[in-house]
Amino acid sequence: MKRLLSMSGISLMILPMLMILLLFTAVPAQQTGNVTPVASGSSSSAACDTDTDDDPDTTGGAPMNTVEAWTKRFGDIAFKTGREYGIPYEAILGQSAWESAWGAAAPYHNYFGIKGSDGATTGTTECDASGCHATVATWKRFDSDEDGFDGYGRLITTSGYYDKALAYPGNPYEYLKAIRAAGYATAPDYVDKVWSITRSFITYIRDNDLYPPSSSVTPDRKPSDTAAGDADSGSSTTTVSCNASSSSSSVVAGKVGGAPEGGEKGRRDFGWLCSTDAKVCKDGDFGPFPSFASGGRYQCYWYALVRLWVIHDHDVSNWGTAVAGQIPGRLASDPEYTVDSTPHPGDGVAQYEGALGGDDKSGHVAVVEEVKKDADGWRIRISEGNYGTDGSGPWNGYNTRWLAQAQFKGAGSVFFRKNSWKN
Repeated sequence: MKRLLSMSGISLMILPMLMILLLFTAVPAQQTGNVTPVASGSSSSAACDTDTDDDPDTTGGAPMNTVEAWTKRFGDIAFKTGREYGIPYEAILGQSAWESAWGAAAPYHNYFGIKGSDGATTGTTECDASGCHATVATWKRFDSDEDGFDGYGRLITTSGYYDKALAYPGNPYEYLKAIRAAGYATAPDYVDKVWSITRSFITYIRDNDLYPPSSSVTPDRKPSDTAAGDADSGSSTTTVSCNASSSSSSVVAGKVGGAPEGGEKGRRDFGWLCSTDAKVCKDGDFGPFPSFASGGRYQCYWYALVRLWVIHDHDVSNWGTAVAGQIPGRLASDPEYTVDSTPHPGDGVAQYEGALGGDDKSGHVAVVEEVKKDADGWRIRISEGNYGTDGSGPWNGYNTRWLAQAQFKGAGSVFFRKNSWKN
């Protein structure tokens, strides 16, 4: 024994240490963030098993990072969900695989990256106007795989933000484009990534004659048959509707104060912010959001962030999307926010086109400075950045204007506020 040890140069004290080292290196590290076996979704990490106790792991440990294995596990559930809610089931398969990193990141059966307040809190990556950043999020909890897929169907059909996507029950690609545009995801290459996976499912299902294409499937109900009120109160499948209130909430008349009116057509530069905590005094100052100095400059998004930061005692941060029109859709499933169709002084307001006048690609976001009631309902005065300019985000792009309730007819839930804001 001594001779063997001397030849190898290994002592008895070192051997146990080596065995421990080998043991740890043989066990794969738990995946976090966007590190995945095949692809990375927007939700984050957790190993998974099929139990339904308090352990957030939900995928059972069996490898599912192939189209064949995923289809065997979730094909029937996806097809049923698609037919029930009028969603292309091929896209459901593609999204569930991508968002959950092929099951490696599906705490409590949440395969679609749906945020909530009752599930696991993990690391994730989100993209906004300044780029993509690591952050943390709390995900919604579901009781089973079927519950998780059904929760996705309810989210798409009851929130009101994805109505345009429901026009494509038999076109997975157009459907994915529509939900991305509505704010479902923040990654700029989301559609390309999910579509690549979805095409693999389409090919596998066709070649093995498993299900008819969604283009030949008749949905059980039309999109108009599904309303926000269909969601069961307190049900684990109620997602966005818990925060997206209807227009029946009371209009709160009042005024924030501090944002100037006047100037030619209400426009002037942003120097008035110099007297606030933001300390934006001259062209080149970006206050608490300096990342805009490297791109975008004084866009509407920058202004809304800064103004709401000032109004609400610094209680605001980027909203998880680089596209202004997507903000309400992103915040609707965030338990820290309320999104509805009734304005309050100090709200943010965002939409594509419509009363705010943004385009159909980027939309526009502004701040509600004042709310007045009148015979026709309500009127609001908004303040905004980069309105009526050449789009470059110039220093003199500050603006203020009045808008009437009638101008928001059919706009849905476009006003948003953080629940911790005082006004």
